[in-house]
Parts: sequence; C-alpha cells; structure tokens
Amino acid sequence: MDKCGSSDKEILILLVEDHPGDTVLFMHACNSFLNVEVVTAGTVSNAVNYLDSYDFDIVFSDLNLFDSTGSESIVGILKKKPNIPVVAMTGLASDDVKEEVIKAGAKGLIPKSELSPQNLEKCISSLGFKLKTL
Repeated sequence: MDKCGSSDKEILILLVEDHPGDTVLFMHACNSFLNVEVVTAGTVSNAVNYLDSYDFDIVFSDLNLFDSTGSESIVGILKKKPNIPVVAMTGLASDDVKEEVIKAGAKGLIPKSELSPQNLEKCISSLGFKLKTL
C-alpha cells in the first residue's frame, strides 16, 4: 500500500493501473493532499480482491489493463461494488470513450495527459469528498 499523506479523515483510493510510469504520475498528483491514501492494483482481478479487504472511497481505473480493456474494467469493478464511484483514466480520451465509460457506470474520465493535482482535486471534490492540501 502506498500512502500519499495522512489526516484524521482519509480518502482511500484504489488505483487500478498496470503502467509504472502512470502510477508514479498519479501518486505525484496525490502528493499535494494530506488526507489521501492510495492502494495500487495492476489488474481488475487484483482490484476485485482488494475491494474485499478495504473500504475504498473511490476507484480510479485505467481502461487498458492486462486482464481487461475499455469499459470492461469499469464493469468488473462495479460488479463487485456497485455503489463505489469509479473514475476512468486513459491515454486516448475522446467523446466516444467518455460516453462508453459513463454508460458502463463510471462517474467521470480523466485523460492521463491532464492528470494534475488541480484536475484530481476537481474530480475528487465533484464526487463529494473534501481534500486537505499542503
């Protein structure tokens, strides 16, 4: 488990990402927040196992993983925990991809090229969570 800060009211995030560089990018964006903890999983299968063990607040999932592609990633997570907010991440964002993941149940989509502390804060806040910044 990787931790990006601490506070009394932590937001526990499950990051489903199989690319080490993108994981580092996400973790770097999280470093601006005092109350975010991130657990990483490289596949949807691993993510589903983690969903049994932790009470996550949000899932951020890549759409191109070793064991699933496209909206399959979102569907696999929501089958296990139907009420958890899932945000898709992709390197190839388009209106069609956004429409596909929203139909699958995702609460939003963040293009990896736009992953920053500001955009992450905007996304997490839109889901009703309050972030504490450095």
